[in-house]
Amino acid sequence: MAKRVAKPTTQRLSKAERDRLARNAIDEILSKRRGVPGAREVRKRLSALVKNADATDVVAIGAAIAASSEMKANRARWVGWELINKHSTALSQLDLATVEALGAGNSSWDEVDGYGIYIAGAAWLRGLIRDADVRRWAKSDDLWRRRAALVSTVVLNTRTHGGAGDTKRTLAIANCRKTPWMPKAGTT
Repeated sequence: MAKRVAKPTTQRLSKAERDRLARNAIDEILSKRRGVPGAREVRKRLSALVKNADATDVVAIGAAIAASSEMKANRARWVGWELINKHSTALSQLDLATVEALGAGNSSWDEVDGYGIYIAGAAWLRGLIRDADVRRWAKSDDLWRRRAALVSTVVLNTRTHGGAGDTKRTLAIANCRKTPWMPKAGTT
């Protein structure tokens, strides 16, 4: 007779516990200053701690990390987005409002690239945001919103991120602008 494997129970965290986990991760990343490898080690330890946490709690922790002015100043907002992306069920909790809130304040190439891969593209691939939402970003006057639309297509076309190749949607985004995607050097 086969052994039954107990399904892990989902654990709800208090706001104080979520805040403590986010703050501890931020403090550890900032105190060690070991770049991406060091920050990723911290993210992996945090992922292990919240493995059985409720998905909404993981999204809240990731959002707090990504929204931290200290993480923005140290170009490490990606840690919060990666935490959400790597959790077994957190991505499924995202909707358009949450996806857009997680990208609020993006203002550099590295921020938008991390956001586009870990959050926007992953949500789009899973059908949590619509093609029309990404097309709207692509038509935006905001350079970083446009960039997020383009980067989001990478997930559709990369097996390591769950994509299988989606030329039709990728080209639809690439071809929806009538003006240049990026300003000419020296014009921003």
